Amino acid sequence: MALISVLVLAGCGSEQKDDIELRGQLTTSNGGDLPADATARISLVQQVGDDSERRIVAEQSIHQIGVPPIAFDLKVGRGLLSQDGRYGLSAEILDGEGGVVWQTPVPQTISPFADKQAPSLLMLQQSVDSGDTSFANYACADQFGFAASLEKKAALVHLGRRQISLTHSKAHNHDAARYADDHNNELTIGKNSAELSVDGATHTNCVVVPDTAPADEVSDATGNEAKPELNGRQDNASGAAGTTTEESKNASDIDQ
Repeated sequence: MALISVLVLAGCGSEQKDDIELRGQLTTSNGGDLPADATARISLVQQVGDDSERRIVAEQSIHQIGVPPIAFDLKVGRGLLSQDGRYGLSAEILDGEGGVVWQTPVPQTISPFADKQAPSLLMLQQSVDSGDTSFANYACADQFGFAASLEKKAALVHLGRRQISLTHSKAHNHDAARYADDHNNELTIGKNSAELSVDGATHTNCVVVPDTAPADEVSDATGNEAKPELNGRQDNASGAAGTTTEESKNASDIDQ
């Protein structure tokens, strides 16, 4: 049986009679297989400013997901939404290490206030296989270590055995290259150093170091194996059996 976790990024996460219910299914392109310990995460996002900026309004996590198609039922309070807002649904599937292995390339546009809300079908694409990708090792001022592979439109970050896929986004500084996702994970590459924000923590003054370890055993500047947190989220049990609810502190806008 699938276990469901709901995250509402403003207001109360409990179900109300005026909640908007967003139903649908996730499926994978080419019928790809999922890891046995996979978790699905579905996000309702709002476009902020131009189309490169998005804010997560609510999320649902489904554990023990089994074989696609994967049904989801995301509820969000009407008070959290704007009548003239632009919204979309995105989804990703994570392995047991917290790495994204399948994801939607872009959010699927929806109209949450529509009288008849048709179920959404979200098609997920497999994340880039990093097997043949060249990574550089970075060591930060706080002795945090990671490996990164940069391309024109995307970046892959390795934290131990966890892989994070980031998309090239609008940089705050024209001299820097910025990569980010919808979950506030962000890598900024400057002229002389890099900065990585992941799971709510920011690591600054990160510089490339000699290749002293394989990409899945990234070392910090002291030669010790870096051990970043896999994920800052934890589910808080609610009264319903098999269901957990979590309220967020705040949502932050990021450029996409």
